[in-house]
Amino acid sequence: MSKPTLRNLSLASIGAAIVGAIVFFLSFVGASVSTTIDASGSTSVSGVSGGNPALLLVGGLVLAAAGVAGIVAWIGGLIRTAQLQQWGWFVCMLLFGSLVTLLWSFFGTDAPKVPTVQYPQYPPQQPPAR
Repeated sequence: MSKPTLRNLSLASIGAAIVGAIVFFLSFVGASVSTTIDASGSTSVSGVSGGNPALLLVGGLVLAAAGVAGIVAWIGGLIRTAQLQQWGWFVCMLLFGSLVTLLWSFFGTDAPKVPTVQYPQYPPQQPPAR
């Protein structure tokens, strides 16, 4: 997976997680809990009314999609850094997850650490004349 793809996927995941969390918590705006206190002073819950279940569902789905996109970007970044033999980035990405994936997509190199071997080009050999 290329660095721009990882960057876009990571940024989309973070953006979707923020939007999903806002929608998820807005679903509880209208929720209320009714309590009663009896003569002995003990408190009991007499009624619970929910907020907005549609917003709760949408927020949960957006958070789930953000999680899937983040995991795809994370695994793609792990594979790419292993292919490039950048073990420092690989270990940090393995330990700290998607944040390091996003950082690598901005600041990491996309060139292999080990130089490739260049073999000299020899002219084609002619078979001996008979």
